[in-house]
Amino acid sequence: GGSPGPVRVVGPQEFIETNLVVPRGPLAGKPFLLLPWQQEVVQDIYGEGTTPVVREYYLSLPKKNAKTSFSSVILLYHLIGEPDEVCAEIYSAASSAKQALLIWKTAKQIVKASPKLRQLLESKKLEIHRDRMVYQAKNGERTYNALSSVADSTEGIDPSIVLIDELHAIRGGSGREFIDTLITATAGRKNPLVIYTTTAGSDLTTYCADIEKRIEKIEQNIIERPPGFNYRIHRAPKDLPWDSEEAFEAANPSYKVLVSKAFHREQVAKAKQSPTFRRAYCRYHLNQWVEHAESFIDMENWKACQDDSFDPAQLEGRLCFGALDLSRTTDLTAYVLLFPPSDDDPFHRVLAHAFLPNSDLRNRELRDGVPYYSWGEEGYIEFIDGKVIDFQHVVDHIRESRSLYDLQAIAYDPWDAKEVVRALDGDGLTLLDFPQWYKFMSPPTKKLLELIISQKLRHDGNPLVTWNISNLKVDMDANDNLKPNKRKSKEKIDIAVALIMAIGCATDSSDNKPFVSAYGTGVGTFKSMYSEYEETAAS
Repeated sequence: GGSPGPVRVVGPQEFIETNLVVPRGPLAGKPFLLLPWQQEVVQDIYGEGTTPVVREYYLSLPKKNAKTSFSSVILLYHLIGEPDEVCAEIYSAASSAKQALLIWKTAKQIVKASPKLRQLLESKKLEIHRDRMVYQAKNGERTYNALSSVADSTEGIDPSIVLIDELHAIRGGSGREFIDTLITATAGRKNPLVIYTTTAGSDLTTYCADIEKRIEKIEQNIIERPPGFNYRIHRAPKDLPWDSEEAFEAANPSYKVLVSKAFHREQVAKAKQSPTFRRAYCRYHLNQWVEHAESFIDMENWKACQDDSFDPAQLEGRLCFGALDLSRTTDLTAYVLLFPPSDDDPFHRVLAHAFLPNSDLRNRELRDGVPYYSWGEEGYIEFIDGKVIDFQHVVDHIRESRSLYDLQAIAYDPWDAKEVVRALDGDGLTLLDFPQWYKFMSPPTKKLLELIISQKLRHDGNPLVTWNISNLKVDMDANDNLKPNKRKSKEKIDIAVALIMAIGCATDSSDNKPFVSAYGTGVGTFKSMYSEYEETAAS
């Protein structure tokens, strides 16, 4: 009973706190009370009134501070509560369809958790569709749509409000064009508003970096803040120690409310494991822009895993897993064997073999700055006559290793692998498609780091392998998934990639669970040494 939904004209804070309910987490079912930093942002954008007093607002803060929830309640205020805009069109926009839908998904959860808004759904005044919402307001139909910079057209839109999420991730010329089009499209509106929310980025050529540079000049009094533009940035000052609680508290306005002390301690401990994790911590949790990728592996840790008494002959007959990272011309072709611990040896041992065309070797040495010829003389590289690698050499070497060791399976990147796979197909060897995507590469990349830090891995000091490991740089997504990045790694990382694939080349055979590749081929079963990753490997 009762009249459905909110009826009084109120400002955004009162609308949010009297009509909306927290949908999940420890406060689920309670009124959506704005945190102090959120109240400040509302004040910046709306002053004491019901309509925006700025046209553009830039909000930058670390992960885990409820940016998405805040954008969702602002969206619902403009869809349902804001009194003036006729036939409002609200858009959330992001670099990907998945990111763009996060605000829609959160807003939908809030609607369903809030009794007053549920009444609007029941009376059909409010409708929720896939990636959009429609509300029948007194002054015309209001709509909300989620857009992505890669998939959606901005033609014919007339936005009153645009919420651009994770601005730093919208890159390139097409990304700039997408943002410019959205901003230009608001021109016909009485009180238009564009809100950018983002965590710090790493690409200084983006629209997001341009806004940061403009803000820096405003703060240095080089330029005046343009009328209609305002901002708020929560960031740890560079002069505070990166691992201190003071730095974390300075950056995280929801600290001790949504972000706990325990979370801070966990993240700092993880950041100390690797330069890559430290960069990610400074970026995602201190909200500091980071530029140059650092090596993923701390080479002191790698050197600590060197075993000068390592004798490959002692590995004969021992169970192992292989991986191939193939190249025709300029890169190394890498074949790596990983030997899990045995009854009389507690270490994971690594053997690597590389192939390289011998054509133009001197220029390769000058370009890459390494002694390929000497490494070949010492047996670390097998040179192939000509400009391209004849994969028959690789096939022969695999067959030879199979006669020496208990080789269970070989993982390979499907790209350019048809010839080798065809040649080995009749050998009765399990061959596994292992695409170099986050889904496949992240668990074994993390496992490699863990084995090196804990010194449970042993290598023979092969200088070619050490060089590859020192060159390894990785990409990390917002969910902390990792994968090697050959583009960022200017020097060769092919052996490091093959080692990661060899670690990932395992799933549990205790219940004969098969590894099924993303391509639907290369099905095999074999013993797991890394059971905590079996689900990822099998998915």
